[in-house]
Amino acid sequence: MSEPPDPADPIELIPLGRMLAVRTIEAKLRAGETYEAAGAAVSLSDTTAKKWAALLGFRKCDMAVETLNARIARLAKWTVSLAGLGRLEEAGAIEAETRKLELLRDRLARRIAKDTDRPPYNAASLDLFERVMATSANPDPLEAWRRIAAYYQRLRHRGAIIAPDGQVSWPAGQPLPRRLPKCPTWLPCNPWEVKDEAAWAETAGDALVMF
Repeated sequence: MSEPPDPADPIELIPLGRMLAVRTIEAKLRAGETYEAAGAAVSLSDTTAKKWAALLGFRKCDMAVETLNARIARLAKWTVSLAGLGRLEEAGAIEAETRKLELLRDRLARRIAKDTDRPPYNAASLDLFERVMATSANPDPLEAWRRIAAYYQRLRHRGAIIAPDGQVSWPAGQPLPRRLPKCPTWLPCNPWEVKDEAAWAETAGDALVMF
């Protein structure tokens, strides 16, 4: 006997009452934790954590290119789906998170509009800026600048040569230093391991040139 097909809405595959676990997994991954650690935080295996992340679109690779607006839209879709399934308590929790992010987005827009000391922002710059802010527990525009600068400063202290678009190389003959800082979730990959130049330019390079 064949198994029934998966439902059209992946939310239906998440057990009742487990959306809080989903949000915890996402938060842990966004903070740079492994799938194993994220799953353990809610008493789930790393396999289940990976499955749910893939199912609902918040794998590490997804979050690396997700703008704040896209994240808000994703959570809003979850809210609608949960409400449609009658899971109102879970829908309310996700809606509250969505509203917090909407307030953050509006606050950033106001702060950026007032910042006349910076060069004009393009869409790529704003997307990167939003991704940096979305990973902060206490988002503040100045903190985003500090975090970007601090990451590249750590690389520079290890001898890195930093290009205007944020790509990194090392002096000829120098081996890759040990204990390099972990790639932040707001970059698509380690800046010294860029394989797809076009993708790097779109998700990080164009923005870092502006910064």
